[in-house]
Amino acid sequence: MSVTIRPGEVFAHATEFDRGIRRLLPHYDQLLTALSWCIPPEAQRVLDLGCGTGNLSARILQRLPQVQIMAMDYSPAMLEQAQAKLPPNQTTFITADFGAWAVNPQDVPPIEPVDACVSSLAIHHLSDAMKGQLFRQIFAHLRPGGCFWNADPVLAPHPHSAALYQRVRQAFTAAEPIPERGIVQTCGTSSQDQLATLATQLDLLKTAGFVGVDVVWQWFGVAIFGGYVPV
Repeated sequence: MSVTIRPGEVFAHATEFDRGIRRLLPHYDQLLTALSWCIPPEAQRVLDLGCGTGNLSARILQRLPQVQIMAMDYSPAMLEQAQAKLPPNQTTFITADFGAWAVNPQDVPPIEPVDACVSSLAIHHLSDAMKGQLFRQIFAHLRPGGCFWNADPVLAPHPHSAALYQRVRQAFTAAEPIPERGIVQTCGTSSQDQLATLATQLDLLKTAGFVGVDVVWQWFGVAIFGGYVPV
């Protein structure tokens, strides 16, 4: 029997996410490590948008054990997995749709300014207009000198690249069985994949006010990109 899921949950059962995502996304652990290195060593407060099962927050805490994490996700099933993984004395869990937060932040418990904001494999479920709105909201919640880094699938800039990304994805996902996928249903501001090119998203970051916008890691159709708030 098919299971209906929210965008971002990916698999029919949240308990299968950690195993399944490593089948779907080659170098997933390398991606998490690379993103954790983007957080300045002096950071004290980090906001993780679309935290899922908490893998990125856990990787950040391994490297920076002093950090306080604010973990936001709209999926109770995913947050349940994250709560079992992240230390309660260092993590504030926020059950909310980050797209709705971008539009109406007053509907979410107040979020104090943070030193860094991160997201992994989540923001691509928003329309481009909503991505821009979210980037502006993130910018407004970062301290001067703070940074935002996003790891996400990106739209190929050319059909040749699209074919290449597809070949690579098929080669790496064909070797082992993948857990049952769910049927994605629109939820709040998120829906099925709404990929944008890297160029489009870098422009959206610059329009939101970010400086030093950069791409620090890329493996075919997945990239880590972001920027800084001026001091």
